[in-house]
Amino acid sequence: MKSRRGGREKKLELSDHLLRLRQRLQVALSLGIRLCDNKVKRWQCVDAEVQLHALRAMTTFIDCISCANMQHFLIKETIADMLVAFGGILLSENEKILSQTMKELLKLLNILGTFMRQFDMVDVIFSLSRLLRFLRSTIIIPSAIALNDILTNLGRMRSKNYIEIWKAVESTNAIGNISLALQDYELTYDYFKIMASLLRNILWKLPSSRYSVWSNNILMVKLGQRLSYPDPSFAFCVLQIYSALALCGNGTVVLLENEELFSKVVWALGSSQDYNLRVQALKIFQHLLRSQEGCSKLSGTYCEAIVQGIVAAMAEWLLPDSKKGSADHMILVKEACKAALMVRWPGNHQLYFWKYDVDGVLLEILTGKTCTSFNQMVFQPEEVVAEICDSSTEIRPYIWDILGWIAVHCPEDFVPKVQGKVGSLDALINIACSMAYKFLHKKQVSFFRHVHEVEPVSRAVLLMVFSPCTYISSLAKTYVSEWLRICDDEYIGRLLNSLMLISCGDVNPLSDGLQTVINLISIACYSTLTQYQHLLVHEKGIEILVAIIERCLNTEMHINRSSVASHLNDVSDVKLCCWNNTEDWEGGDLVIFYCLQALSQLITFSSLTCNQPKVISRNYLLSSTYGGSVAETLLKRLGGILDNAISPGIRWYSGYLFSFFGLYGFPSKLGERMKAALDENELADLQYVLSNGQCLTVHSTILMAGCPYLLPSKEAFMKDNKLHGGSSKDSWQHKASIRHEVKMSEHINSITLAKILEYVYTGFIIVENDLVKPLSSLAKHCGLTCLSQMLSRRLPRWGTSVPHCDFSQLLDSVEHHISHSENIKVPVGWEALHKLVKWFYSGNLPRINLDCNWNNMSTSRQLNELQAYVELFSLAEFWLLEGGLKEESFTVILSCLELNQNLSKEIINFASDLGQWKIVEAAAASIVPLYPKLRDAGDLEKFSEAVVDILRSEYVRHSQKGFDENE
Repeated sequence: MKSRRGGREKKLELSDHLLRLRQRLQVALSLGIRLCDNKVKRWQCVDAEVQLHALRAMTTFIDCISCANMQHFLIKETIADMLVAFGGILLSENEKILSQTMKELLKLLNILGTFMRQFDMVDVIFSLSRLLRFLRSTIIIPSAIALNDILTNLGRMRSKNYIEIWKAVESTNAIGNISLALQDYELTYDYFKIMASLLRNILWKLPSSRYSVWSNNILMVKLGQRLSYPDPSFAFCVLQIYSALALCGNGTVVLLENEELFSKVVWALGSSQDYNLRVQALKIFQHLLRSQEGCSKLSGTYCEAIVQGIVAAMAEWLLPDSKKGSADHMILVKEACKAALMVRWPGNHQLYFWKYDVDGVLLEILTGKTCTSFNQMVFQPEEVVAEICDSSTEIRPYIWDILGWIAVHCPEDFVPKVQGKVGSLDALINIACSMAYKFLHKKQVSFFRHVHEVEPVSRAVLLMVFSPCTYISSLAKTYVSEWLRICDDEYIGRLLNSLMLISCGDVNPLSDGLQTVINLISIACYSTLTQYQHLLVHEKGIEILVAIIERCLNTEMHINRSSVASHLNDVSDVKLCCWNNTEDWEGGDLVIFYCLQALSQLITFSSLTCNQPKVISRNYLLSSTYGGSVAETLLKRLGGILDNAISPGIRWYSGYLFSFFGLYGFPSKLGERMKAALDENELADLQYVLSNGQCLTVHSTILMAGCPYLLPSKEAFMKDNKLHGGSSKDSWQHKASIRHEVKMSEHINSITLAKILEYVYTGFIIVENDLVKPLSSLAKHCGLTCLSQMLSRRLPRWGTSVPHCDFSQLLDSVEHHISHSENIKVPVGWEALHKLVKWFYSGNLPRINLDCNWNNMSTSRQLNELQAYVELFSLAEFWLLEGGLKEESFTVILSCLELNQNLSKEIINFASDLGQWKIVEAAAASIVPLYPKLRDAGDLEKFSEAVVDILRSEYVRHSQKGFDENE
């Protein structure tokens, strides 16, 4: 051990020559470096001779250091001092000094490489950013190169470091100066390339910079024009910038809305284009297709061209001239596979992927054989799997994701094309099931080498057995059954025992998240097989799954897919911003989701029952008592899930399980409030007359939003002077007294119609078993597809949104009224009134998106937006409004105040004028650290005495316990 340690120390020893150079350098640097009051070193000498002397000393020292001695503490100390000197000397106005300084700085940066992460680079970044204003100077090019080099090598930045670097870039208007440079048509390609590369790097590393670029209309137009240049190198630089801008959700919207620009990006995807252009176009599409909204916007004119370009890039895996195995080729295929993950969203792009034989392309990439040669051989899955595992590639996880998603979005009656002995899709399904068996059951040594592939292939099998496509689902179940025959029933027992440890609390599911997820995927797959369903129920599978769900909800333990699928995290330093709704349909609670999936298959074979008369309200489902039977525990947990904003997939499967207890739909706060309208006849303007003479009165406005199929023709209404005619002076009593009568068919009875109306009003109903069939038929004829599917107990369709009570579309119709009076005086402004009405009609309060648009608003505009929520908070208290309006408003207010102390100062007086002291106290707490400055500057005078007392007491309280560093 001593000899080894001694050897390391010898390697770190510095030569006498280097030590002498270091000593001279330290003397030279000491002439300009001073220790400031905050104990931070700064270069504070503007004498040109001193600066040149320091530069000469740094030159000789830099020429003698290398990566070998970089870690020596003396060298590190000296480099830190040199960076301080560079940061100060670069503030000089002397172009000769600046030129020499840049030359030496670039040499040092080249030696440092990623080692620069160990040093404070903020001052150097500030000085370099400041030099970008000299657009026509020779110094701008080396400044841009150096700044780009620093940003490239910094890697992922800590929050504090990020803030300091962004302040340095923002304060020098670096983005604005780079934008001006890129708009200059006289720039050479080299100049343009350097500036474009720097801008791309800034956009990539600093999300706060993206707004000023995508909101710059002139720059965006000029960049679009560069795409048309004959030299593809210009287009490549522009596409790099677009790719970085697409990391911002708002920037993506701008790109999608510019059809001319977007068409050029699609053009770059073509097979005849330069390789680099295609790779960048694929990267752009990966970002554009990150959300379902983005995918739906692409499902128009260019959808087929995009899919064709993606599949063509994937298919180059086996082209003769593709130089298979080269790094560049692998990048193209990998980026194409990542872009093909757009199949996770539903849409007409799914059909185009099948049109261009995506299954055949996936098989070619997987096996290394063309479909033609593959179909001529005798298919032996074990041999194919062995060959696949021997030629592992990082692309395979994406293949399994693509396979799973195209299967789960496949139409029910889909039948693939089969050429040769084995169809491509058949072979893919068989290989996936074989590999899942090899990984999960045999647990061979190769398992550890392919751990990154275990979750994707297992999940692909799960999606295939749950596919709505009869062909895919039945084939996958067949292959899974064949492999399971090799295992004994004890395997299922061992699997359930491992899950029982989690349900009892003996094992934390987060301790080995991957194994937990794989075990649950296995149970969900086996639950679809008839020969194992009774076994799983008999072995207490349902009780175990319910207990796991209960534990996860109690302890808020979450496992999202990115934590168990490593291929989803292959870009370590990328930072997204301003994105919403990017989560997959199953959401971030995989444990709960897979438990619900398994329960959806097993509950039919159970004897779970509940006391239906008890289930009369949302309050019962949300009660805090969870004792009783497994059925009651499950029922209440499902109610809690449906009441919260959990992922659509989890809510859909919870709703599906609800149907086995006679509960259909999705209970909500608005639906609970709308129950009262069912029994309110004063404003009802429509009356259904049944064949037995019984009548049901309803409101046409509510039917228009929830079930227009039940409305009579508009002409019939006009005839009775309901929709048109009648002055605004007509009383509501007069209007309601003349109801339009609609005679119903003798096949419709009052009970089924009443249930349909209850569902339209509230979104949730309780149905007895003998009423399910006639109600399902009527729901189908009324266009209530979701209700009809739930009554028929059809599994949820992957990717579908959750239906909910929403009557906000009525706000667009001035012909309809629900209010008792035509004019209601509301003590709030227009913005607050608009949000209040939206909340009344939809149950959802519009929120402020705390994105780059908000961050770049002036404080006065932010104040105007936030005042509306303060008014709503006050109004909810004044009108005694229930339903969470007050709580939701306060949550919005708090989230905004945390981001802007100036906003807190402005909102205090407005809130105090309304007597909302809870908001005043929250705002005061956020600006407490500023109290001494406000006092010394006399700014406290604009506050009332009561507010000043609150600020003073808060400051005293915080002083006693100590202020947080961030404050």
